[in-house]
Order: sequence, then C-alpha cells, then structure tokens
Amino acid sequence: MKKLISILLSCALLSAATSCEKINHMDDIDDNTYSTPSTETSEPIDDKINTDSVDTSNPEDDKLDNTDSVQYSNMEFYSNGDGTCSVGSLGLADILDVVIPPISPSGDVVTRVICGYDTHPLVTSVVIPNTVTKIHNSAFFGMNSLKEVFIPNSVTEIGPSVFEGLQCLESIVIPGSVKTIGEKAFKDCTNLKSVTLSDGIQEIGDLSFCYCVNLKSIEIPDSVTNIGYGAFGDCTNLENIKLSNNITTIPSSMFYNCVKINNIVIPNTVTSIEKSAFHLCENIENIIIPNGVTNIEALAFVRCKSLVSITIPKSVKTIQIRVFAECDKLSNIYFDGTIEEWNAIDKEENWDKSFLFHEWVMRNVTIHCSDGKFIHTAE
Repeated sequence: MKKLISILLSCALLSAATSCEKINHMDDIDDNTYSTPSTETSEPIDDKINTDSVDTSNPEDDKLDNTDSVQYSNMEFYSNGDGTCSVGSLGLADILDVVIPPISPSGDVVTRVICGYDTHPLVTSVVIPNTVTKIHNSAFFGMNSLKEVFIPNSVTEIGPSVFEGLQCLESIVIPGSVKTIGEKAFKDCTNLKSVTLSDGIQEIGDLSFCYCVNLKSIEIPDSVTNIGYGAFGDCTNLENIKLSNNITTIPSSMFYNCVKINNIVIPNTVTSIEKSAFHLCENIENIIIPNGVTNIEALAFVRCKSLVSITIPKSVKTIQIRVFAECDKLSNIYFDGTIEEWNAIDKEENWDKSFLFHEWVMRNVTIHCSDGKFIHTAE
C-alpha cells in the first residue's frame, strides 16, 4: 500500500506544471550554417553506473550490478564496493530543498551524483557535499523547478547534459576545482541569468551554454584553454563577454545569433576563427582580428549587419567562402600588410558574396593597406 501511495504521489507531482515556461527562441537557420543542435541526451560516459536494465517494479530486484541499494532521506545510494558510493533519485517524494549527506547510511563516502530512476519535479535547491568529485550525465534530469545548486570545490568534472533543459535554474557558481564542463551541460537553461566561472576551469564543452537566452554577461577565466563549438550559440541577450587569454580558436558557431553583443576583444593567442563564429551578431560594429590569426573560415561574420569596419592582420593566409555575406554596412577593411600581400591571401571563390540564390555582393568597400588603398567591388 505504501508503495502504491508513493507511486500515485510521484505521478501527481510529475504532472504538475512548472512555473518556468519554455521559451521558444530558435530562429530559422540557413542550410549553410551549422545544424540545429540535437536535444538528445549525450551517451553515458564510460564509468557512469548503468541503470538501463534495472527492474524497479520489484524492490528485491531494485539493485545495480555489484551494488547495494538503500533508501535514505528520499535518495538512493549505490555502493561502489570500495568504501565510496553514488547518489541518485534526488528527492523522490516530499523534499523541496535537498541536502545530500556526505556519508550514506551504510557508511560509504558519497563521491558521485548520478541520474536516478525518479526525480521530484518541485525540488528548488540542492546542496552537494564536499566529498563529491564528479557530477555525472543528466544528474538533475527532470528537476524542472530547480533554481539553485551548490557545487563544492571538491568537484572536478561536470558531465554532459547535467543541467540541460532546467528552465528555472537562475544562477550557478562553478568552482575552480572543476576542470571540465561537459557538452550541453547548461543547454536550454532559459532562465539562467548569472554564471560565475572560477579560475581553474580548463575546458568548456560543445553547446554547453547554448540557448541560455537570459544570460547577459560571461567572463571566461584565463585558465580555460579549450571551448567547444556553439558554446554560447543563441544566447540572444548576451551583451558582454570577456574571453580567456589562453584560447587558440574561436570555435564554430560560438556566438551564433548573439544579436546583442556590441563589442568583443579577440585574444592575441587566437590563431583561427572558425565557421559561423560570429554569425548573426547583428550589433557588432567593429572587429579587430589580432596578429597571429592565420585562417578565417566560411561564414565567420555572416549577417553582422552593423559591422562597419574590420582589421585583418597580415598573418592571415586564408579567407574562406562568404565570410562577410550580408554585412550591409561594411565599408572599410584595414589590412596590416601591403597591397601585394593582400592579393596573395588565398581567398576562396565567393568569399565576398552571399549565400547561393542571394544577390548580396561586397560593393565599394575600401581596402586600406600599409602602402595604399583601393576600392573592392565583387564581380
């Protein structure tokens, strides 16, 4: 009877409407841009406990391979067999503010947070103890009212999709102990307004903050050396961003459709600006590409409709297709080298034209070189 009541209560809670409604913000994406990011949950990392084959209908069978399952404060603990354990199913029935204990009832140290069988859709906060070192894939899946999570400085890794789709999450502080933020970790957190990235973080995964449409500013510490593609794509209210001085690439679609960014400083360490990196950054007026960049990939500045001028160093060897397509106000390109060096840059066919079947071409743009200037008009 108790189990029946618990199941009915869980069903009722899962059917409750969340107070944070989903924001529809995807614009139509041209076929020449990156594909719409998949909403599928990432494949589990190798050491994630596999719960796919567990039959929860029978309490006697409600165990993971080689682990013991126990219930405590509406959480489930799974022994790792070495004095440590994982915790999942946070807040099964009636807890709104979850505090994960550092020690399980069996005496194991809690070192991992995993995705369990059930979650409470009305949980609003979670405190993680400083014994935890890893937050696994989709650990907070379905906790649709979650607003706050305390991450201690013992955590070294935030796995893929950990907070994906949690549209009530308002702020997050990620300590410097975290070395890796997994792909899609905060994807589609549409109410996320404040993100603090502490010095010590090294890698930000693919699509990690994309569709965070209420995020207005972000500062990426210099400890970060690698940022994945589309990391801040479709952050349509992002205005201010400071990049790490130790990244070497502006990755593909990193700022796709970040329509409110009006100024950005590209670090001197950058050597490549990848495909669609600033696509649809409609508010940027001026760009200075630092010396050291050798390659500007296709569509890098497409539809930057306020872009008036851009500075290109003589280190650039390649400008790919349709880099400045539909930059309607672009009137000046400042090149650090000579006219001969400008002409020697490997420019792909249609580097100065728009997408197929569009009529836009680069017209009457003044190319300023160290030994003179000339007017460029695409044929």
